Amino acid sequence: MKVDRPVIFFDGICNLCNSSINFVLKFRAKEKLFFVASLQGQTAKSILPLHYLEELSSIVFHDSNGHIATKSQAIIEICKLLRFPFNIIGRLLSFIPHSYLDVVYDFIAKKRYSWWGKKSQCRLPQESERFIFLP
Repeated sequence: MKVDRPVIFFDGICNLCNSSINFVLKFRAKEKLFFVASLQGQTAKSILPLHYLEELSSIVFHDSNGHIATKSQAIIEICKLLRFPFNIIGRLLSFIPHSYLDVVYDFIAKKRYSWWGKKSQCRLPQESERFIFLP
């Protein structure tokens, strides 16, 4: 499957991840077009290498050229798709070494289920979001 715009892949059963996607959808820049899809879905299985699907330990940003970013680099790329001031925050974060940011990311990723919980099944998009969500 080929997509013509970036795709944000997230852990569909993680409450923190779902809240983050809600945040992204609320603050997305209208001129920045992208899709979202769960890591457990068919789109992820057809686009991403298998190791991204086995771990579910990182958000994954897949740009329209096929470049894949994970962890803090994915967060930075996603922030660039958002409205002010979040797009500026993303640019500022890009000056911090990814190894430092990834330590924080990994810590939160390990605790996300115990701190925020998880759902028994992936989130279903609301009617107004269906044009953004891929299966």
